[in-house]
Amino acid sequence: MRALLVTVLMLVAPTATADPAPYIVGGGPASQAYSFAASLQNTSGSHLCGAALVRPGWIFTAKHCVAGTGATNLRVRVGSANRASGGTLELVSQIVQHPSSDVALLRLRAPVTHQPIPLASSVPIGSTVRLLGWGRTCATCTDPLPLGLHEVDAPVLPDSRCGTGAAELCIGGNGRGICHGDSGGPAMLKVGTVWHLAGAASRSSSPQCGQGPSIYSDASAHRTWVTSVAGL
Repeated sequence: MRALLVTVLMLVAPTATADPAPYIVGGGPASQAYSFAASLQNTSGSHLCGAALVRPGWIFTAKHCVAGTGATNLRVRVGSANRASGGTLELVSQIVQHPSSDVALLRLRAPVTHQPIPLASSVPIGSTVRLLGWGRTCATCTDPLPLGLHEVDAPVLPDSRCGTGAAELCIGGNGRGICHGDSGGPAMLKVGTVWHLAGAASRSSSPQCGQGPSIYSDASAHRTWVTSVAGL
């Protein structure tokens, strides 16, 4: 199983110099505006990974999205469903990687005015979360990558379905989930009328997009670390 996950991780996560083929499988175009949604890009504008604004000057994403690159090679477009226009385009000034989890915080050169997403305090098994990402809608699609943000709702499954640890979430499957390039993108839990960040896409448990559950780093398990780096 570990060998499979490592292989799939290589498929899901592009390098910071690649132009990936991201997917949200089983969903459709974003149904509403998400002020915190962010596209992590290289400085030439190629989309690398998803991300989420958690403080006016800080972005939450997957650590493997920024492994092997420097902050000067990265920029972020925040607050637009179109990854090529709109919102705010800001350079990254600092990368802070979690020492053990697949999580990273990116400091922006200047704070943005978009509303950040709060971190969830917990993500119960059986709850429904919403996954966000840019890209094709199926693993076999060959059309050009869409510029628009996509979403899909999926259940949070028991850890035993994915072999995940206490700091990870097992989400979706059965035709709903992530694939190439969706790494770092947010899973969101709605509390009342407010979206909370449940996690960041880490990897898939299956080589076929959306068939096996997706594995996310649990944002609620990293609340203390986020506060220590980015403040309240």
